[in-house]
Amino acid sequence: MDNIKGKKMSFVSNSSTSGFKVPTNTIISHFADDNLIVDDLLEGGSDAFFSEVLFGGSHQGSAFNLLSGKSDVSAFCDIELAPYATCADGTPHEAGSVYTINADASAPFDTVQGQTYTVIQSTLVLNGPFAYNGDTLSPKDVKAIQELFTSDEVANDSLIFYTEDSGEPGLLEKKSDQMRFVTVEDSWYDPIRNMQS
Repeated sequence: MDNIKGKKMSFVSNSSTSGFKVPTNTIISHFADDNLIVDDLLEGGSDAFFSEVLFGGSHQGSAFNLLSGKSDVSAFCDIELAPYATCADGTPHEAGSVYTINADASAPFDTVQGQTYTVIQSTLVLNGPFAYNGDTLSPKDVKAIQELFTSDEVANDSLIFYTEDSGEPGLLEKKSDQMRFVTVEDSWYDPIRNMQS
């Protein structure tokens, strides 16, 4: 990551958690000696940290900026690229892994099929939770929803948690037998809330 200074950078949008907030906080921490703040990473220029800053408008758009040569470095959620790219070398989702755009990738990636990109930094970001409106649901309904979402039935439904053998991808890739929805505590999201904005 040391060599990103002065490069053309693409983020998802300045309101994206995984495509802006987390990467900018990682950059600020990594380059602590530069005394950066988030505003320093919003725009590029000859005397700015990045030579140019682009916003892809989506995770796919930010990745496409990289693959089409518009940016030198891009921030995006790798799960959003799962339908278009395959890990060709290294451990999936880890720094150093190399991904190749699939030969059957759909637009806009159909124009960059076979191209590769290398992960230079990977940070686990909590997904937004599934939520309910406690003001309109009864405690009985809330309990029923929580029990269904955390059930074995949902955990083993290939339309929700898919594996490589499932055929068509579902909602989330099931990376282990233990993967399932769980009820969360609001405090789990405090590390994201406490990042610079």
